[in-house]
Amino acid sequence: MSDTPAQDAPPAEDPEIEEALRVCIAHHEGGMLVEARAGLEAVLAGHPDNANALHLLGLVRFAQGDTQTGAALVGRALERAPEFNVAAGNLATMLRMMHRPGEAMALLRKTVGSRPDDPEALRNLGFSLMAQGEAAEAAEMFLKAVRLTPGDPLAHAGLGGARLVQQRYQEAEASLRQALGLAPANPEIHMHLAVALRMLGKPDEAIGSLRVALLLRQNYPEARTNLGLFLLERGRVDEALASLRQAATEDPQRGQAHFAIGQILAGQGDTAGAVASLRRALETLANPTLAHNALVGMLGGNANLGELIEVERLMASRQPGAAAPQVRL
Repeated sequence: MSDTPAQDAPPAEDPEIEEALRVCIAHHEGGMLVEARAGLEAVLAGHPDNANALHLLGLVRFAQGDTQTGAALVGRALERAPEFNVAAGNLATMLRMMHRPGEAMALLRKTVGSRPDDPEALRNLGFSLMAQGEAAEAAEMFLKAVRLTPGDPLAHAGLGGARLVQQRYQEAEASLRQALGLAPANPEIHMHLAVALRMLGKPDEAIGSLRVALLLRQNYPEARTNLGLFLLERGRVDEALASLRQAATEDPQRGQAHFAIGQILAGQGDTAGAVASLRRALETLANPTLAHNALVGMLGGNANLGELIEVERLMASRQPGAAAPQVRL
C-alpha cells in the first residue's frame, strides 16, 4: 500500500502541514509507527478534514493491527477527497485483507463508474480483478488505462500480467517489454517477463531476466524460486538447488521452493533431507496434495509407519473438515 501523498489528494495549504506529513511518512516507512501516529494525530487535531493525514493515519492504524479503524480512516479520507485514487486503491486492498472482497470490488467499480476515463482508477480496478482471478475483465481495464496514459509502466505491466494468466504469452511479452522500456529498474516486471519467455520456449532469456530482477532486488524469494525451477528444467541441478535453498531461507513459507528441494534431494538419494523438505512443503503449500503424495510414496517405501502416521495427521490438519486419512498396514 502506498503512503505517498498523491496528486489527486487536496494539497495541504500550510507548508508546516506538508512538512509534518513528510516526517510522518518517513516514520511510517521506517517502521516507527508510534511516532508516525502521534504526528498524524497532532496534524488532525488542528485540521480534522485533511485527507492526506486521514489516509496516512489509516495506514498506520491498519499496520498496528487496528484494521477496522484503519479502514474507516481511509474511508473518511475518500469522503473528503472523492478523487483520491491512492486512498481508494489502499482501501480496496484493506478490505480484501479483511476478507471483504465484495466491498473492495464495489468501491473500485463505483470509482470507475463515476470517472470512466480516470486511468489510475481503471488500473486499480484491474489489479483488484486480477486478485479475484478475473483476468479477462482486468485486461479490459488495463487496455483502457494504456490508451489513456501510454506512458504509464504499471498499466502496461498490469496488461502483461493479465495476458500471462490468459495464456496469451506473445501479447504478454510485448506488454511487459513496453513496461520495461518505461521502468527498466522494476524487478517485478523483469520476473513476469521471465515467465512469459519461458512459456514461449526461450528458457535462457527467461533465466537472464530473472537474474536482472535479482540484481535489482536481492531479497526476492519469488524470483529466486522461479530461477531455481528454470535452472532445474535446464538440467543445472546444483545451481537450481542453491537458488531454491536461498529462496526458502528468505521466505520459509515458500512451499514451492521446499517441494522442489525435496524432489531434487530424493533424486540424489538423500531420503532424510527430501522428507524434511517435503514436510515443510506439506505445511506451507496452498495445495499440499503433491507434497503429501510424494511423502507417502517415500515413507511407505521405507516402512516408516510412525512418520507416515504423522504425515497423515498433518495432511488432515491442512484440510479441516475432511476425515483423517487411514494408513494402510
